[in-house]
Amino acid sequence: MQTADTIIIEPLKHALLVRPICGKIDYMTMEKIQRQVGVQAMSNAKHTVIVDLTGIELISSLILGALVKMLKKLQDEGKRMVLVGLSKHNRPTIRLSRLDTLFEVHDSIATAMAAITPPDKD
Repeated sequence: MQTADTIIIEPLKHALLVRPICGKIDYMTMEKIQRQVGVQAMSNAKHTVIVDLTGIELISSLILGALVKMLKKLQDEGKRMVLVGLSKHNRPTIRLSRLDTLFEVHDSIATAMAAITPPDKD
C-alpha cells in the first residue's frame, strides 16, 4: 500500500514493512507515517513493524522523538518496532543519543527478518 508519495507499507510473512520514500523526513512527513503505521499496525495481526530508513539522509532530533513516540505506541499494543538501513551518518546519532538501547537496530531487512522469524518446528 502506498500513501501519498510518502510511505510504502508492505505486509511480509512475519512483519509489517514501512518504507519512507523520500530522502528527507520532516516532522509533517513523520506525522503522516505515524498515522498510517498506527492504522495499519493495529489492523494487522503481525507483531513486528520494520521501519526501513535506507536512503534517509538525515534523522533530526524531532524525527527521533517521533520514532520513540511510535515505538511506545506500538509497545503499548504489544507490538515490536525494528529499525533497519541506517546510513553511516545516522547510525552515530542513534548511538550517541543511546537510542540503540531502546530500538532494535539491524543492518538490513534480511537480518531483521532472520531475527524476528520464529524457528521452524521439526
